[in-house]
Amino acid sequence: MKHILFGFTLLSCLAFCSCNNEASSGNIWYIELEPEHKIGTYNPIQQQKQIITESEEFISDAGLSPSGKQLAFTTATTNEDFQMWVINSDGTNLKRIEMFSEEPGFVWLNENLLVLATLWDDWADHPNDAYKWKRYDILTDRLRPLVAQGVGYYQWSRNHSAFQEIARYERTSYLGLGSLQLEGDTLKQKTQIELDPPKIPKYAGARRYLSWTTNGQAIAFSGKGSDNNMEIFLATDYGRTVRQITDFQKNYGLSSGGNISLSPDGQWIVFWMVLESPKISGLPEEGQIGLLNVNDKNIKYLIDANWSLQGEIVWSKDSHYAAFSNGEIHLIDVKTSQVTQLTSEGTNKMIFDWK
Repeated sequence: MKHILFGFTLLSCLAFCSCNNEASSGNIWYIELEPEHKIGTYNPIQQQKQIITESEEFISDAGLSPSGKQLAFTTATTNEDFQMWVINSDGTNLKRIEMFSEEPGFVWLNENLLVLATLWDDWADHPNDAYKWKRYDILTDRLRPLVAQGVGYYQWSRNHSAFQEIARYERTSYLGLGSLQLEGDTLKQKTQIELDPPKIPKYAGARRYLSWTTNGQAIAFSGKGSDNNMEIFLATDYGRTVRQITDFQKNYGLSSGGNISLSPDGQWIVFWMVLESPKISGLPEEGQIGLLNVNDKNIKYLIDANWSLQGEIVWSKDSHYAAFSNGEIHLIDVKTSQVTQLTSEGTNKMIFDWK
């Protein structure tokens, strides 16, 4: 496996002016965590920021509807309660859904329907389902309870393909892709792809450690390749073939982290990994942002990253660019392996989508 180390240079945003085609358009969506609480967008082509909404309370989570025309988000009050909101993506028509004692998880089932889940206060007394489920209909502004059947302790994706993440937090992981479906007031899970459990490493598939193409043909995830090393794996042919595509154990005594994002075309993975105790002099170490070619397994190390990512690694629709945040938004040009810092206000931005 070849390892190529690339230096990081702070460039003017004008370096992105070549990205002026429709497939690379859209906005990078982020939550501004401090000093104020905002949801905003950054348009790389126009090099413009726009604030969509502001809150007096801490904004803890956000997700766009399938079309990108609506946005759901949660805020945390000073009393440690949580409020759920929806708003048009142009900043109009803000609605408060409800207040919760626990932070609600949510997923868009369609353009006008949200499923919400919160833990029971006495969740240990509910061994079959630790969650309270509700549905919110935007058109009728109505919230009502749901009964879940066969929907376990899973993490959900908000990338709005036909698939949802169903990774279970267990030493031996269950990993697959499926969808949440409503039948009246009953929520069910339909599994489309299920990986063979013996092929899945330990601790695989936690949120931000699992990514896939829209059609589910390729699924990338990180998990333990050995006792001390987190590795990256790729499942192809709709889950029938699983292979390890990194070998950090060969060059490092310890690798951890494992945040990854697979490009929409399935050809590239951007990852954040902490690499320690290199076995060969001159190898990059500690926190690294890397670009992995799925086909030849070559890795280009792009930037020293001795910090945690803020939010998700997101991609342009054409797979030519990826964006990440260490507080400020950065852009990766896949063709040139160049990293460009897009913002520099000194605020803490957490990316959650590119649409």
